[in-house]
Amino acid sequence: MKEKNEEKKKIEKPTILKIEELREKLAKDINESRLASYNSIPILEDFLNQLRQLNAQLYESEKQSYEEQLKELEVENVDSKTK
Repeated sequence: MKEKNEEKKKIEKPTILKIEELREKLAKDINESRLASYNSIPILEDFLNQLRQLNAQLYESEKQSYEEQLKELEVENVDSKTK
């Protein structure tokens, strides 16, 4: 019974804190790599391009899902009006 209460008490870390932690981790990893900044830039650009592609795919997927839900709702509304 105690375990159930503990599960409910889980607190999600705010996004702004997650972002700051990510920034700190990236800066630390870049510094620890001991690469010159001109070597890090192409790596970061590649990573950023991958993130942009993933974001575009996610956008299209979410848009398609939303449009399908709208169509289903329209069909349901038409069906309920004709009955």
